Amino acid sequence: MDWFRADQSAGTVYAAVSGRMGGPLARANTTYPYITFRVISSSPDWAVGVNFEKCRIQFTVHTQNDADGMDAELIASKLRNRFDWANLTFDGSEYTTFSMMPVVSAGLMPLEDDRSQYVQDYMYTVQQSA
Repeated sequence: MDWFRADQSAGTVYAAVSGRMGGPLARANTTYPYITFRVISSSPDWAVGVNFEKCRIQFTVHTQNDADGMDAELIASKLRNRFDWANLTFDGSEYTTFSMMPVVSAGLMPLEDDRSQYVQDYMYTVQQSA
């Protein structure tokens, strides 16, 4: 969330959704557009005295009045501009993290009532600090 909030200038993913990102479920009556995220999987990996945890996180862009999905795709491109290969860190933790590697994308999914979703997954590896 800190990485998402760090750049609020015009043209960013933050500005595109007016700061509305949370997850994994949106509250009732959340104003569109917004983004939800959730951890899909997480598994430890111990190798040669270094502790890693491999994680997969999924972001979903939600739009309305967007039957062709163009708004969802535009916001997803801003999300990818912000998160693809982002080097994130955990402050005050025993862990650091590597780059956010974009992986599987379900892409655009038109829904009923002229709503659309765009789903983008990332893999990242969290390493325990020495």
